[in-house]
Amino acid sequence: MARGGQNVKPVKDHEAKGNYRPVRHQNRIQEVSKVVESIPKAPQHFDKRHADKWAEVCKNLYDLTILKTVDLDLVEKYVVNWFVSHDAWQEVQREGITQDGKKHPAINVMNDAQKVVITVGSLFGFNPRARMGIKTEEKKSSDPFEEFLTNN
Repeated sequence: MARGGQNVKPVKDHEAKGNYRPVRHQNRIQEVSKVVESIPKAPQHFDKRHADKWAEVCKNLYDLTILKTVDLDLVEKYVVNWFVSHDAWQEVQREGITQDGKKHPAINVMNDAQKVVITVGSLFGFNPRARMGIKTEEKKSSDPFEEFLTNN
């Protein structure tokens, strides 16, 4: 992820390049927080469509090996706002862009929710530019023979 507009490299990258400095690079949360081992269950208060979207988003992040337990609150915000925007857009389509000669109030709701979706989505690499700065963690193989071949 980025901090102050700069890419934050993992400690192992600094160690490999020989520019690791303990004062600057140790104790980073990215080195302590672990990637989830399986796709987490959706929050209990989610209905089926929210739970399905949760599973879709979590699977995408899990497949990229970037989903961590500390990210689950952001995933929830992403899913909730995705549907707020979606539902507001459907309301505008049903009722029209204007009501009583004024802009439909659901347009503001949709726009506000889309801002959250875009912001959170960028943190998770849901656009090409954001994906360029995300480093993934290596998945551990469950096949010992495959690990042997890879490491030798």
